[in-house]
Amino acid sequence: MRGVAWLVAAALALVAAFVVVPPLAAGGGYVTIGDNTPLATAFADNLVTSWTSTSGAMTSGMTELIDLWRRWHAIKIVISGLSTVASGVLAILLWSRFLRDDAGGRRRLGYPVCATLVTVLALCAVVVVAANIQATAAPLSALTPLLPADPPPGELRDVMAQIRSGLVDPTGTYAQRPALLTLVDSQRRYLSALGLTASVLAVMFAAAGFRAGAAWRATAPGERRRRRTVLGFAVALALATAAAALAAALTSATDPAASLLAIFTTG
Repeated sequence: MRGVAWLVAAALALVAAFVVVPPLAAGGGYVTIGDNTPLATAFADNLVTSWTSTSGAMTSGMTELIDLWRRWHAIKIVISGLSTVASGVLAILLWSRFLRDDAGGRRRLGYPVCATLVTVLALCAVVVVAANIQATAAPLSALTPLLPADPPPGELRDVMAQIRSGLVDPTGTYAQRPALLTLVDSQRRYLSALGLTASVLAVMFAAAGFRAGAAWRATAPGERRRRRTVLGFAVALALATAAAALAAALTSATDPAASLLAIFTTG
């Protein structure tokens, strides 16, 4: 039980670290625990400055924010990766104890309940790793959701409208602005990273599902608890494979401008 206790403590510590460490290590004064308002304000201001500058290119301030956001998500990759390992090992231990334990009552019920919760936590950690890989690959795209959906009349609203115009009309006045080209290129990388990570997850889940299916077939019919458990894993992994494959199939980096339109729509 000592090993289980240490893993539980590690998993809880990593969850706390996921919230606390990035602001302390990479917040740069723009992000604190539970508040990214300064970052959102700085991003909006630098977007306006970049767009309205003579060159139309991203400002040094915007570059600083992009680098900050890349470091932020890189730190989260490390923490969520460690969380995946810790919760995965803990889930294996709990399921193993459940399959070996002959006790009845609450103890017998407690193992599968706890193991299921930890397994879900491990899967969530995997998804978080994938999401942060995307954001690290294209931090500018990861910053764009910080823009207000309906900004008040002013420079930001005008700039967002002009960006939308450039996205809609590739031959228009704003289509070749350097800042817009940078946004589109970042979105292309973001979507490519999404498609790649979803494909990798689909392959991993499929391989694990096939292994679970093979284990189910190899288990003697008399071992009903083991057969039910392994079959449950096989079904869950099949569903996870389908979800990841669907995400990969629906993701296309060929038209990044279209995916940006939802963000740069005001009113």
